[in-house]
Amino acid sequence: MTLVEKLAFYEWAYGHLAEADSDAGPLGEFVVLLSRLGWRTAGYGLRARRSEKAPWDLVIDDETIEVKTTFKPKPTPRGKPRWRWTVGEERDSLEGRGPLADKWIFLKADFPGTAGKRRFFDVFDSRWWTAWAVSGKSVRDSGVKAWIGESTLQRMGAEEWRVDFPPHRSAAAKLSLRLAFFTWAYGDVHAAFNSGRFAEWRVMCLIGRRTLRRATWADWDVDSVHGLRLEVKYGSEIVRYANGTEAIRFKIPIRGGERKSDAFVFVSGRAFDEFRLVPTSDLSANRSYVTSAKLDALGFPALTAEELIRAESMLRKPEARELQEHHRGSEARRAHVPVLQQRPAERR
Repeated sequence: MTLVEKLAFYEWAYGHLAEADSDAGPLGEFVVLLSRLGWRTAGYGLRARRSEKAPWDLVIDDETIEVKTTFKPKPTPRGKPRWRWTVGEERDSLEGRGPLADKWIFLKADFPGTAGKRRFFDVFDSRWWTAWAVSGKSVRDSGVKAWIGESTLQRMGAEEWRVDFPPHRSAAAKLSLRLAFFTWAYGDVHAAFNSGRFAEWRVMCLIGRRTLRRATWADWDVDSVHGLRLEVKYGSEIVRYANGTEAIRFKIPIRGGERKSDAFVFVSGRAFDEFRLVPTSDLSANRSYVTSAKLDALGFPALTAEELIRAESMLRKPEARELQEHHRGSEARRAHVPVLQQRPAERR
């Protein structure tokens, strides 16, 4: 994959860097790393993925650091924006029941307004960032429980903390920096953490309607170009049988008591390059998984990307066409494409 393709996947799966507060935590931590370490981050390529289990966010030069970031100011009755940071997740540390970071850094990102339009800008520009640093002991002694505002930071004697990025003026450097953040925050494109999302993105690029963002809570994953509602599943679990053969197991959970997609696309292979397009009606309603061996027996062998495109264009709406049972002719076996039978009314 090219650098641009990787960025396209990350921004589809996780959103633009400055779109939502959900991205504020990882982005703020990365900003602190860049400001403190600069090119010591191996040319923006951090070797270790961000840890979500550590009691604090960062450890730099033996100093533990908790980072709090906010993108959007809270409105006030007078119209003046009021910035504040949520600290409720660290309540155990603040009340003495857990470890406390040596330093707390509060970042404020005042990005340019988008006026309702999707606008891309360089988030790694020091003009948008303001930060304050204060000791963990001062935060604990302040007695805060849920959130901290700018006035509270002033009362604690917080010092302004300089946000200074390494130079990255060229377009290639800016893209590399964005990719370094996504890789550090969410793992490599092919990592197990991203396998499900990446499989969905692959299917969308091949046979789906292009969307800017992944639909997180939809009843299915991808809308095909011909109107099919597709559920995408990636299989990496290997099942070994007593006779020495192997198969890939795919999970097929039932949502809300019924499957609302028209078809399933089962993706496998290290390069995410093997696909099986299966109508939902052909899958057992009371099984939570299916194996590649079972799909082969049902007449749904692995397809290449080109074959998947042809199969989807032939399938279209399930009420208009039916998948035929596995065609045992040599031509179908060579093509590895499910054979579809037209109804008499549809023949030309």
